[in-house]
Amino acid sequence: MDIEYPEKRGRKDKAIAAGRAAAEQLPWVGWVISALGPILPDRFDADEDRWRTEVTDKLNTLARLHCRPTVSRDRLAWLLALLAAKLDRDGTGEVFVSHEQWESVFPDASRIDVEDALAELAHAGWIQTQPDANSPLGIGGFCGTPLLFAHTHPWVHQLYPSEDARRVAAFALETAENDGDAISADEIRKHFGWERRQLYPALAYLATEVVPNAFFEKHYHPEYPFIWLYLNGEVRRTLREYVQR
Repeated sequence: MDIEYPEKRGRKDKAIAAGRAAAEQLPWVGWVISALGPILPDRFDADEDRWRTEVTDKLNTLARLHCRPTVSRDRLAWLLALLAAKLDRDGTGEVFVSHEQWESVFPDASRIDVEDALAELAHAGWIQTQPDANSPLGIGGFCGTPLLFAHTHPWVHQLYPSEDARRVAAFALETAENDGDAISADEIRKHFGWERRQLYPALAYLATEVVPNAFFEKHYHPEYPFIWLYLNGEVRRTLREYVQR
């Protein structure tokens, strides 16, 4: 599914919020303002042609993986993040972007630009890299983290993991009041009815970015990043703060 023009999908408030959050996390996201037009415009209606041609079209082209742009280091970091989000559609962090893949999409990027872009992403907590002594960069590939998917999925998949995590947090608090001190991922799935591609990034963001110190019961499950979340007083306090932001 293509990325729609924000006015058409009626979600410009969340698109702006996602862009602002990215700008706060990563100083290099400023490339968007100079290279692709404002990602955080104060007036969505004043420059529609520029938005459509310079942002929507380029992101849609990237999403189809047919573009071969000449990239600068700062822009490359963001494009690599979008590439990871496109390839890992369900946001599990289990799909690695190989050096063959990024080289085929960005053949004009120099080795040092790619290396620096990946270093920016790793430093920001957006990716995890896989060592490979036979790769030109010593990196065989990289995969996205819940933080990356929270910032890129609004653009690539029209999903909002951080907002979905907020809804899960509210439901967990409601469950704690009625049924005890734990909630299962299966309960969450049944309550919201979300498919894996929406559920997994939301739960992963909740577990890693909202309540990373909570006690989770974890073992591998294809649908969930955790099986149970235990809701002690500190976890409930943190969840309330997140819901009320």
